[in-house]
Amino acid sequence: MLKKTTPIALLALSLVGLFLGLMLTSKHFDLNHAPPGPPTAILGFDGMCGDGGGCAEVNTSKYAKISLGEDRVAMPVSIPAVGFFFMMAILAAATLRTRAPKREQYLAVGIASFIPALAFGLYLLGVQALILGKYCVYCLGLDAVTLLAAYCAYLAHGGGVAAILRDLKSPPRNLIVVLVFAMLIANYKTYDVYSGWIEAAQAPASDKTATKDKTPTRNPQEEQQALTEARKAVADFIASYPAIEAVELPTNVFDGAKGTLDGGVVVTEFADFECPHCKLAGFYVKDIAHRYGDRVGFVFKNYPLGTDCNDNLKRNVHPDSCEAAIGVQCAKRQGAFWPFHDSTFDNQGALGRSKLLSIASQLSLDVDAFEECLEKDSLLAEVREQVAQGRNAGLSGTPTFFVNGKLLPSSHPLFVEAAIRWELTQLGEMQLPEDTDGVFPR
Repeated sequence: MLKKTTPIALLALSLVGLFLGLMLTSKHFDLNHAPPGPPTAILGFDGMCGDGGGCAEVNTSKYAKISLGEDRVAMPVSIPAVGFFFMMAILAAATLRTRAPKREQYLAVGIASFIPALAFGLYLLGVQALILGKYCVYCLGLDAVTLLAAYCAYLAHGGGVAAILRDLKSPPRNLIVVLVFAMLIANYKTYDVYSGWIEAAQAPASDKTATKDKTPTRNPQEEQQALTEARKAVADFIASYPAIEAVELPTNVFDGAKGTLDGGVVVTEFADFECPHCKLAGFYVKDIAHRYGDRVGFVFKNYPLGTDCNDNLKRNVHPDSCEAAIGVQCAKRQGAFWPFHDSTFDNQGALGRSKLLSIASQLSLDVDAFEECLEKDSLLAEVREQVAQGRNAGLSGTPTFFVNGKLLPSSHPLFVEAAIRWELTQLGEMQLPEDTDGVFPR
């Protein structure tokens, strides 16, 4: 009875693994390439990774992607899982329609296929446990499904290791060709869709107007509730803001800076180029800077979560972040701090020396001088100085914002803008950008 029912379980687990692989691929896109907005949904499901989990750290790390060359988008490690489980679903379905002894041969092929899958899953689990110190729920789910499916295949075969090895001596070659072809096609199609998402996300705004009406929106009741919650949160923050003690936070000549820095309002941001929340914060800060113009100065300071330049860390959270921080400092030497800053965040999921050089080339910088600059100890010292400033000012994570030296309790853009508006009113500025939703206290 068990041998008859376990192929059904194998088929069900393969479909679950296929779904998890697709969801992990969409999560990788959302964290590395998607503009702010609703998460990408697969079959109407938009995900189960909250901000408090390790999905962001795992999916934005260099271990979450496979390089396909400089001119192609890196492939998320979840895409091979999609092809593998699609292949296993076909194998399980074929097993249900086949009698012994061919049935056992099919299952032996499946069991052999699970060996590299389990080995790769164990490697990624080790990366999460020993290097990143964070766990992605989708990755753990795929590991569990892979292990259970392999066990089901073993039970369905029922002959033990010796019988499995015997069946593999005369494998069903036609089936193997079909399975490999199906896996490759599934991987190719998934990667094609993934690349299409990225292309659409990077398209100019004018190219997206045709699909604007398809953007999901909240119903009026949800919108009103969100506004009520936002007004209360901002009001509570502003009530406590005057009591926040300002710290001395000088602007270095090597910091990124724009707007008016003398006698007005200065927003100082500490960020990490591999931090997904920093990328999102940068999107909103750019909007705030556009609306408030020269009345507000903005300063960017590096705070990489990499052990190469940040001695305050116990583990190397973002391995490429230190070199990315040095890269933006080198770009500043050639007058391209902010363009390089934006391009680096845009390529957050694929940073590294070759990508930094590619960005420098795209911005028409002197690439040879840029590469030489990356090796200078003086640039590393600049980043270390920024890290020390952040640590001394009480920084505990990224992104972190200070407004006129006051450490904000949250990096939420509403808090940043609320603090800016409060500081401007203290300077007698009354002509502030319109607040159509009435979020900010008058």
